[in-house]
This record gives sequence, structure tokens and C-alpha cells, in this order.
Amino acid sequence: MSARVFIHPRCWDGPAFGALAATLEERGFDLSVIKIGPRGTHNRRELVRELSFAGAYTRYERMDGTQFQHRMGEVAPEPEFA
Repeated sequence: MSARVFIHPRCWDGPAFGALAATLEERGFDLSVIKIGPRGTHNRRELVRELSFAGAYTRYERMDGTQFQHRMGEVAPEPEFA
């Protein structure tokens, strides 16, 4: 089972980001692949994998397996539920 992993705003940068990064590395996450994604529609950010970069768009995968494209400066889309 997988889930979306939201990051508290204090951990987006600064000293708290360093602590978050150290914790993720301890748990075996590769920080060259896993990163804090762009802000979503509810002003939230979450852990994502960067899959590809093509022109103005970057394709990400959330920790629950859903994928989305993001253009710099736009809000990241929320996943659609069936």
C-alpha cells in the first residue's frame, strides 16, 4: 500500500529541510530522485519523484503512484479519483 506524503511548510526550506533530508536518507530514500514537489491547489507540497523533463513541463510521480505534469509557475493538479 502507498500513500501521498505531504510535507509541513516549515520543512520546505531552511534548517527543518535539513532535518527532513537527513531523515529521508536514513530511511533509504535517494534525494537525487525524491524531492518536494510543486505547490498544489490547497497550497500543499508533497514528496514526488521527477520522472522526466520535456520543454516547459516536468512529469512527476506522487508516492501513491499517480503521475502529473507541471509547468513552472502553475499550480500542481490534484489527482482525479475514480
